[in-house]
Amino acid sequence: MTKSFYTTTQLAKMLRLEIDALGLKGFADTETPVEGKEILYTGYDIFTHSELQEMYDKEVEAELDRAFAVEASQV
Repeated sequence: MTKSFYTTTQLAKMLRLEIDALGLKGFADTETPVEGKEILYTGYDIFTHSELQEMYDKEVEAELDRAFAVEASQV
């Protein structure tokens, strides 16, 4: 995973996730949340900052793959 320079709020917006609440109380199986890397509550889902970063990284990778495929088809 890449080092994140984005906050939880920024990642949620980039992933088009609604922000119902942000929390600083961690769970037993999660990293300890800190300001800027809070836990995101959206609808019925709960995501840690690391999970959001992983989702964003996968979305960026898929977008690059699509762009390379389009470029390759134009050759």
